[in-house]
Amino acid sequence: MLDTDTSSGANEQWGGTGGQSYFAAPSVTLIANGGTGGGNGNFNVQQNGANGSPGTASGGTTNTTGGGNAGGTGAGPIGTPPAYGGNGGRGGYVARTWNWYDPGAPVPGSSYTLVCGSGGAQSPFYVYNPRATDGAAASATLSWS
Repeated sequence: MLDTDTSSGANEQWGGTGGQSYFAAPSVTLIANGGTGGGNGNFNVQQNGANGSPGTASGGTTNTTGGGNAGGTGAGPIGTPPAYGGNGGRGGYVARTWNWYDPGAPVPGSSYTLVCGSGGAQSPFYVYNPRATDGAAASATLSWS
């Protein structure tokens, strides 16, 4: 987001945080959190907005902070010198591999819950062209062999 009129500086307003994604398995829940939104920039005081923080992850054999889908892009540039809104933080990434014989591994034919979180929304707070963009929604890949 980018503001030129009503704020006295950068980072007074923030874009939305991405939603949480999870897979509920018998022995563990895999969780990937969305990144936080970026802050507003302000060209009147020549300040860019801060980028959002990356999302965290837990429960997997691989848990990577900021390893997931991209956050939205900040608005701008506008003004001279140009100012930009901060970009949203990337979502977390979680992965886990089970062998069919592992205790607590998913069982063929059973039902499980998989939720993919939404991307964080751009702020409606004085967004200029080029506009800020929403963050990417979560995605999931399940495979077996």
